[in-house]
Amino acid sequence: MKLGVVIAVSRYAGSGLSDLPGCVQDANLIHTILAAQDEYKEILLLTSNTNSADVKQRLIDFVNKYKGDAISEFVFYYTGHGVFQNNEYYYLFSDYQKTRLRQTTLENTELDNLIRSLNPSLTTKMVDSCQSGLPYIKDNGEIDLYLKGTQSGFQNCYFLFSSHTDEASYQDNVLSAFTRSIGALVSSRKGVIRHKDIIDYVSDSFALDTLQTPFFVVQADFTDQFCKVDEKLQKKIADLLASTAQSYETSQPGETTLKALIEEDAKDYCTKDEAFNVLIKLNAYLTKYKHPAEVQEFYKVEVSKLPEYSSIPNISAIGKWFKENKHTFFAEPIEDKVKVKRLKRGMFGIAAVSFATIGQPTLSDSDYEFVTELRTSGVRSTTELPYVGLLLRAKALYPNLDSTSCFLVPFISRTHMIIFAGPVYYSARGWGEEAILGDVKWRFFEERMKNEDGVLKLISTVISDFWDFTITPVKKKYGLIKEDVESDSGEKTEKKNLGEQKDVRDKK
Repeated sequence: MKLGVVIAVSRYAGSGLSDLPGCVQDANLIHTILAAQDEYKEILLLTSNTNSADVKQRLIDFVNKYKGDAISEFVFYYTGHGVFQNNEYYYLFSDYQKTRLRQTTLENTELDNLIRSLNPSLTTKMVDSCQSGLPYIKDNGEIDLYLKGTQSGFQNCYFLFSSHTDEASYQDNVLSAFTRSIGALVSSRKGVIRHKDIIDYVSDSFALDTLQTPFFVVQADFTDQFCKVDEKLQKKIADLLASTAQSYETSQPGETTLKALIEEDAKDYCTKDEAFNVLIKLNAYLTKYKHPAEVQEFYKVEVSKLPEYSSIPNISAIGKWFKENKHTFFAEPIEDKVKVKRLKRGMFGIAAVSFATIGQPTLSDSDYEFVTELRTSGVRSTTELPYVGLLLRAKALYPNLDSTSCFLVPFISRTHMIIFAGPVYYSARGWGEEAILGDVKWRFFEERMKNEDGVLKLISTVISDFWDFTITPVKKKYGLIKEDVESDSGEKTEKKNLGEQKDVRDKK
């Protein structure tokens, strides 16, 4: 038998996240496809009462109900907001709060453990998450490894994600683009549809999309059947897609002509003056920000403009990001030609070296050659900006504390702003002399410039995270927060002083 779980979270009250009205229709579409298959014993559909406690309990009850049964396939579908943080992916529920991350979300690790307890022969996970999270630049590979690592322990699996970890996923008022693509395949084809057919169709659908690129993790032989489509199901999905398209048209102001669509889309585009104004407001917001009293007691807070990109540590990492990722920002990497000395290669690709005696190579200058390579050394904006970056500096007021800083480097397109943020610690090099300790680990944030409130909220998030970065090691040093310890379940937790209970709640 097969089991299915379909979860749609469309409302996010009081979290600062936008509502996602299309998610309920996403869930209805996928549920309609699964419900038309004879093999399903039960499909748990959760589209209302999507607070964390309710969803988790119903999911646990559902899993416990079928433990010990022979399950040929378990299908999990989620549509809503998601975030990747601290090497974990979180599905966000309606009562999500950043300060109660684990309580108001479902960790992907917990979900995997629940599914593994059923020991299905095949696991299918489909995630249409409208926020992919905010990965660290240098950790993109680690995030991909993490997602692939979730395969371990499953007999066979297909994981289908709506976008890469450094991209957003999109929806209109009534349906998400990724799920709509799956529906389009079902409505256009009768007979057996394999998981591989979905992967191929969705990949082709987004081939020309520069903003959203679905990706897939597979541990199976591509022969598995996802669904079987007859005329009845085909018509249901076609009607559902048609009704959502009609709903979208009637929700738009004026006639849905090409001109109307272009004019509506043009509202997101900024003039140069509008874009500059957002950057100026960003600087003013950071300068006037009211920092916590706890911080100001121990640190002198300063904000300054950075004079040039070369003054920013590890700027090459940002240049590499622009080189390796599709984007529309007015930015380009700086590449330098460097000569590299390396061993010559023989005709079979083996290093050509001389041998004085058998088995013992003796290298001489003639065994080497100099080749020219391009290396990314930095980044530049291709348009004029009011400043290249901002520096939030926390200068320690006590000799037994280390200073910290946060670099903020913005770039713009005609519609969006991307902000690279990187905190650093300083180490003492003498009396009154200090230097940056280690490299900057960059993190990036993206928002529409017309959404000025959204841009400022991002900066507020950066500042809050920076103060956690600054204060947490100090509290650990003086025993107010103990180092991570391993619990009985193998998970790492932090032991905290009872006198710090208010902080514990705020920073969980």
